[in-house]
Amino acid sequence: MNYNDYDSDGNKKNYNFSDMMSDKKQRSRLILAFYAVVIIILVIMIRVGSGSNTTQNNEENSKDNSYNQEIETDDNKEVQQLFSLIDTNNYEFNYTLNFDNEIYIASGKRNNDKFSFTFVKEGETPIEFLGTKNNIKAKVNEEEQEAGFPYQYLNYFDNELLKRIIKNSSKVEDELYVITNSKLKTISNDFHSLESDSLNTIKLTIKNNTIIGIEIDYSNAISELLNR
Repeated sequence: MNYNDYDSDGNKKNYNFSDMMSDKKQRSRLILAFYAVVIIILVIMIRVGSGSNTTQNNEENSKDNSYNQEIETDDNKEVQQLFSLIDTNNYEFNYTLNFDNEIYIASGKRNNDKFSFTFVKEGETPIEFLGTKNNIKAKVNEEEQEAGFPYQYLNYFDNELLKRIIKNSSKVEDELYVITNSKLKTISNDFHSLESDSLNTIKLTIKNNTIIGIEIDYSNAISELLNR
């Protein structure tokens, strides 16, 4: 894969996670699952030396850039520290989506802005994704197709988005946070219609003062988005 083959114009993507749910039966399962619970688990395996705790990646550009303005507070500095290893952008990851007993796994690595990973529904053939954070392609039947990252509403491939969510959440206890639907609206365009104070939870796994895992339940946000 030649990463330079990707354009930077944000062309319309003709392959995404929703394509895997195109038939009526699977679409129904997906909708029902959102009403129950959506959990995303992020496991980070950092491949950097002990002296590689660098500063925040200032090149993270996504459609949510308009939400990036922040005042540096002690809480923000704490989150920056928690993400300090992830911000080196050189790590392996394992994202697990649990949709009402249906398991989907994205497993691979990131080097700077380049991603290489497979995405698979448990028991089915994996799909390979290669590209950059702004331009990703899927390999389907040995052919590369324009694609989007395989997620629903919350782009957990975007570390800056994850940080903004935690910074705008309320800490319940040491590693447990909650955030309202209406607060999510101020963080990401994907949640632009949310208004309620229903709570979504974020549970962190922390080792040596850095995050090695994140578990997010935002089923309340999805339920409101779908008007259910």
